[in-house]
Amino acid sequence: MKTVAVAIALMLTGAPTWAQEVQIGRVNWSKLPALKEKPSGLDYADLALRIGNMLRTDQCKIRGQSARRFDITVPYAALVEPDGKVSRVVIAEQGCHALEALAGEAVLARSAAGEFLPTGEAKARWYVSALNFNLR
Repeated sequence: MKTVAVAIALMLTGAPTWAQEVQIGRVNWSKLPALKEKPSGLDYADLALRIGNMLRTDQCKIRGQSARRFDITVPYAALVEPDGKVSRVVIAEQGCHALEALAGEAVLARSAAGEFLPTGEAKARWYVSALNFNLR
């Protein structure tokens, strides 16, 4: 598993920019329970624009995807604290550092915005979810 530093500008919450490590790798996604989430307040139009730019400028080459038409699902595992805050994230390896960093940024922004529900567990536990970015 590799680790990348992801600088997060939390535009949704108005919070200052901060950094956190996000791991990129493989997880047995089917062995983890589903993350309990509120509807996302992320600006998916902005995220789609950013992915389109990645594909257009060849930062990412993803088979079957183009800057004008894409449908990309990025699984992730999150170590969720009892209060719903994420303390660690593993993004499924996508073969594109920019996309992996964007997905990590989105997960951390959702955590900071309180979009993950408290777990009811006594200690932190791993959960699975996915982000979908599409332009059709």
